[in-house]
Amino acid sequence: MSACRRLISLRNLNGIHPCNSTYITSCRLNSTDQHERHHPGVTPPGKLKRYMVNKLMNFYEKSENHVVLRYPKVYKIYRTFKTGMVGFFHDFKIYYRVTTELWGGKDLSDFSRVELEVYTHLPKAFWRLTPLLVVSGIPFGSSVFPLAYMFPRLLLSHHFWTPEQRIQFYTQDLKKQIEHYNPIIQSLKFHSRHITDENLQKKIRKIVGKLEHHVLPTTDEILQVKSLFHGSPYHIDRISITYLRHLAKSYGMSLRRKKLKQSILLLLYTDKAMVKEGIPTLLNHELERACFVRGLNPIGLRREERITFLIRWTQISENIDESSISLLLHSPVLLTSAQPTNLSLKKKKSRWQKESEET
Repeated sequence: MSACRRLISLRNLNGIHPCNSTYITSCRLNSTDQHERHHPGVTPPGKLKRYMVNKLMNFYEKSENHVVLRYPKVYKIYRTFKTGMVGFFHDFKIYYRVTTELWGGKDLSDFSRVELEVYTHLPKAFWRLTPLLVVSGIPFGSSVFPLAYMFPRLLLSHHFWTPEQRIQFYTQDLKKQIEHYNPIIQSLKFHSRHITDENLQKKIRKIVGKLEHHVLPTTDEILQVKSLFHGSPYHIDRISITYLRHLAKSYGMSLRRKKLKQSILLLLYTDKAMVKEGIPTLLNHELERACFVRGLNPIGLRREERITFLIRWTQISENIDESSISLLLHSPVLLTSAQPTNLSLKKKKSRWQKESEET
């Protein structure tokens, strides 16, 4: 008799899958049920996607020699593209394999941190590269490469960015996300009035007070109020649409409640894999990206400080399950809003804003 361990709903990867939605049912099955191990809503990338990717690769290889001969000055751009192409196709292979194995019944907990990160971020990269994929079969399509190089943030994925561009673009994204921190803090404060347990109410208000005064709450203080995110008033299914939108934008995730749950659940499994493999084993650029994804501006921080932050972050996420996933949604605000490097990114308040707050 099979024993189903849990039902995990993952996002539809921004439309890359041919199906409308992606559901992953992870079950422990005995030998008599092995035919049921496949996940009914998960399929490998379709033939069209694979054709487009292969077409792009062939197009690039053929056009490279042409550009070297006729446009030697432009070849410097192509060298950057070559590195990006290698990275993109490497990730696409990982994405294809992970999706195929999920379709075959593999559990999310069986994948590595890198595999889960690629599975999370490649769909967005794919759609950014769509113009390149479209023109790959058009005559004189090579002209799009210099154009894309001029607008890397719009037309290229992170595989093609220089280290300087990555820092610049990640920082720009984080600045936009930080703008939603204060509304979230105020929502935490507002909804605390609905808490019937006086002890829990005092604890969450103490945390809010610290955040308002740019003081970080301790890990223990945060975990002591976990039950409030498991149920009323901060559970993801019980908060207002406005509140939810601020939470989603603080991560740069989907504004749809269902997709948001799926995305944050995938981050939870990535955290678990990161702890399992050892946070100190991350390379410097991996540490940097991991901090940006979790809402911390790592620029100006030493390697040890970045590791300390991720250890503190995972001390929270290790105590979170699917029922309390809302706490992970609030974690960037709880763990980074008072960080000096984040405060340096906040927009200065105008004179009328300060006066309105005082009144």
